[in-house]
Amino acid sequence: CTQSTMAQDPWKAPGDAAAMANPVKSSAESRAMGKTLFKKECALCHGDTGAGDGMAVAMLQKKPLDLAQVVGGQSDGELFWKIRNGNRYMPPAKALSETQTWHVVNFIRGFAPGKTEKVNPRAGHPWASFPEGAWVDVHTDHTMKMSGDEKPSSWASDSRMTVGRITSKHVQILHVNPERGVSEKATLVVPALDVFRGVRALGQWPHDIFPFGPERDRGVTPEEKQPMPIKVDEKMVRVETMEFAGKTHRVQVWKRQWIVELKGKRSVRIMTAWIAKGIELPLKWTLEVDGKPLSQSHLVKLSESVQVGARRIPCLVSLTRKQLGSGVITKKRWSSREVPGYLVKMESHLKTSDFALEVNEWITDFSTSSPNTSRPTSRSRGDDRPALGFMPDYEAEVDGALVMRVSPGGNAEKGGLKADDLIIELDGHDIRSFADYMRVMPSLEIGKVVEVKVERGDREVTLKIKVGRRVN
Repeated sequence: CTQSTMAQDPWKAPGDAAAMANPVKSSAESRAMGKTLFKKECALCHGDTGAGDGMAVAMLQKKPLDLAQVVGGQSDGELFWKIRNGNRYMPPAKALSETQTWHVVNFIRGFAPGKTEKVNPRAGHPWASFPEGAWVDVHTDHTMKMSGDEKPSSWASDSRMTVGRITSKHVQILHVNPERGVSEKATLVVPALDVFRGVRALGQWPHDIFPFGPERDRGVTPEEKQPMPIKVDEKMVRVETMEFAGKTHRVQVWKRQWIVELKGKRSVRIMTAWIAKGIELPLKWTLEVDGKPLSQSHLVKLSESVQVGARRIPCLVSLTRKQLGSGVITKKRWSSREVPGYLVKMESHLKTSDFALEVNEWITDFSTSSPNTSRPTSRSRGDDRPALGFMPDYEAEVDGALVMRVSPGGNAEKGGLKADDLIIELDGHDIRSFADYMRVMPSLEIGKVVEVKVERGDREVTLKIKVGRRVN
């Protein structure tokens, strides 16, 4: 193994060793060589990602720490010395030459969180795996049938979720739903509670993060829906075998227990996961709340292709059955690392004695960088939505809609709109918040020229802008 649980004080390298300069430049080639050597010599204990979840962990006297948490405060010389010499919990890496050891140092250095507080995607919330500005557009179809009704009622809407500010502890998500006049943001805890060592989270849709229905009407905040976990305890309890996809897998069974507090009331939650090496999601996982089973989930397929605009995305497919006080909800999910938030498609069915609700959701478009740098792609629906051709500042706390960026060559630029303009009136409607702007936009007629009144510095300016068609 490479580095161990003692890879920080009181395990200290001698002063001369710590001061050693790394003679091997940290190039892509060096890091690639280091990765190969790390997997061969170190991953058995430390795991492929350095999270301390190697297959030999159950046999170790002391479990290795997550390297991402310990390499950042140490010099290359310290890491080199510890790998070469080892300690009581870790044998020295005798199979590595000095040059090979420096390659490993260059590789594991990449596990350390950056100085900008960007989170390590491997250990964070699924939305934090993508940079600020990444986004997804989600279409949702609802069908509800009340007991005694002959015909069900149906409705649909489109939402955009955008990755906001990311820190080492939180990721901010922005949510806009024009049809419902919704513009809101949530701060989510990192890491996500369904992230186990060596695997990833399932991902989340808007209604998983933001309150909806009666909850929104009562003023429930995202923080109240996803409180900060307290006293998290995670451990591997056993190793066993499990059949999946025609193969027998050797799996580690992990248990995570934590406490959450909501409005002064605490509850104890326990999640158990059956994790197979090389498979991104657990083969099976369960959740208990205060000793009572809440949900049972399992992996259905390792790969199933889903069409998103012009792209086909291979996904993992999982199934969850959750027992609620009012009934049973079943969710089938398609998830992929290629998409912000990971979720690509979901089918949800809730059945109670009073009603049955079906919700189908899927991504119609996405960008893994910035809303203004992504190449437009074909959409499965929603191509006839009106747009003016600029990006608003979703977070600005102003009396109006603040223009953050104007699309080059678009209708807004042609009509004279500029960055930092504050829209206060649109087509005769007063705009006193971004939510006002989102309520008015869907009513505009594509191709029509509308008046847009803005505050620009200390004066008001009236512009005429042709309403275009949203294509991204």
